Amino acid sequence: MLRRGTIVPPAMDFRALSRNSKKIRTSIVLWSDYAQSEWIQLGEIMFRENGDRNSRGTWLLGAYLSNATDFEHDAAWLFKMELIGVRFTSCEYGQTSFEGWIKPDNSEDFRVPSPDYNPLKHKDATKCGGTAKEYCKRGEPHVIVPEGFYIPPENPELFNIVRGRRIEVTTGLYCKEEP
Repeated sequence: MLRRGTIVPPAMDFRALSRNSKKIRTSIVLWSDYAQSEWIQLGEIMFRENGDRNSRGTWLLGAYLSNATDFEHDAAWLFKMELIGVRFTSCEYGQTSFEGWIKPDNSEDFRVPSPDYNPLKHKDATKCGGTAKEYCKRGEPHVIVPEGFYIPPENPELFNIVRGRRIEVTTGLYCKEEP
């Protein structure tokens, strides 16, 4: 049970927007005091240690939009956030789990959108035909998100709710359960 006064952010299901959501399932659970709740559901994630000297000890957790780029044909982000205190917890039955804490001191690196975020349906999003190799590096049809949507906008309200909180991430192959 959550302690009175604890703010719980809305649950977000980004499976329809994330890469490989029919093959991979990822669950991000947010801890609040001594309780937990599933916060984000999605497909494939990207997780790596930050490489520059000034960011050692921090990790980048993120996901890319499925089949979408910016105007330069770089993969467009669905979300990203920095973590600290990361710890591997398990790898079993095709699932890998780790935990960490949302870095509490820089909202600029926290780019988690609201639940209704979908730049693929933005009025200025266009489709790239992908047939001309000199025009399109990807060589396949995809959506080009408008300028300013390569990465979600800052979300200071959500950041203030979740900053410094512990999350648990579980990711792996998705198999439909048999009835």
